[in-house]
Amino acid sequence: MEGAVPKKPAWIMSETDAFDLLNAIDERLATARLGQQQHDLLVRLQSLLEDDLGGERAMRTLLG
Repeated sequence: MEGAVPKKPAWIMSETDAFDLLNAIDERLATARLGQQQHDLLVRLQSLLEDDLGGERAMRTLLG
């Protein structure tokens, strides 16, 4: 599409920070009494982070 602005990530998080956040999410899911909405939100965030980390690793493999 002509004149389209390239899509950029809304933010950039280091891999280390992403793993720390994933660990915190895992802990929260395992130990906290959460409402359904809170639980679903954390599971969705966990999925997004895991997808991003997987994509980042795939790019590193391709780029060497």
